[in-house]
Amino acid sequence: MKVTKEQVVLEIDKFLAGEGGGYDWDDFCSIRIEDLELNNVRILCADLPIAYPRCPAASTVPMKDLTSCSRSPINCAEIRAGT
Repeated sequence: MKVTKEQVVLEIDKFLAGEGGGYDWDDFCSIRIEDLELNNVRILCADLPIAYPRCPAASTVPMKDLTSCSRSPINCAEIRAGT
């Protein structure tokens, strides 16, 4: 799938706000994105429920960090490391 960084941020924002269609988030997490950096963001989002199985609300914190980076380059390694 070919998308822009702004479209990825919008999908994450819609998910965090509880908006979007019933399958929008599943589609976002399931369909590979052509841009490698954005695809890594997609994978990170898809893996968050696995990383935080006992506290689903905690899994949204890294997503909020991703959307706050919308005007600067997204660096998945830094977000994963918590820096």
